[in-house]
Amino acid sequence: MDVIKCYEKNQKHPFKILISLYKGTYIKLILSSICFAIKHTPTWVLPIITANIINIATNPSEHDVHEIYVNQRKD
Repeated sequence: MDVIKCYEKNQKHPFKILISLYKGTYIKLILSSICFAIKHTPTWVLPIITANIINIATNPSEHDVHEIYVNQRKD
């Protein structure tokens, strides 16, 4: 379906326009979303790891140096 036809058919319904543009390629859309999430997971985890390293470095009496390498909590 042409982009203009999709827009004309579903004016004032942006979600319906989006769905009609991807009609027939839902599996590819889902697969690309999964690949995107896997690819960007390290970026989402990086602030947590950075905060743990800062906590370990600022309180060396409570943590071992080994914890920086492993980045594990001592509870």
